[in-house]
Amino acid sequence: MAFVLQTPIVQPFVLYEIDPSGEAKVFFRQVSTAETQVRDQLVFSGQARTMTDSGVTVERTLPWSLREEIEVRLTLCGAEGIFLSDGKTPLFRFKNDTLSMNPDQFHEAWGKLPSPVASIIHEKCLDANPDWDWRSNPTPVVPSLPEQNGEESEAEETN
Repeated sequence: MAFVLQTPIVQPFVLYEIDPSGEAKVFFRQVSTAETQVRDQLVFSGQARTMTDSGVTVERTLPWSLREEIEVRLTLCGAEGIFLSDGKTPLFRFKNDTLSMNPDQFHEAWGKLPSPVASIIHEKCLDANPDWDWRSNPTPVVPSLPEQNGEESEAEETN
């Protein structure tokens, strides 16, 4: 059986931490390799690492708050119950379950969030994408592979 790409997993998260009513929700898509490459380019491209007797020194790192923003922007695919100060206009815009904001528009919207709220939303992003999660040694969500029915893979050697 051939490997067939699966539709990315989307995980909903109710934001009880900021809205006890349960109306505020965010939806995160499982990250793709392309999104990881974009993230890595934006987050790590300017870093310089130097080995010394006392360890590794990392210079020119991206501020943590920008890293949070990038990771959320790349994987956020829905939000409900999060509004601008008028109480009617959604903070984030989506079309067909995809963020419908360019990076500058998202940056402006993200910047309106109180810092603790942004951190809570980012935590949900990491919960949906454990391979980006620095909080522990997570196991990435990997689709189960079909059994090979006794057949050997082309990469396996036979004796």
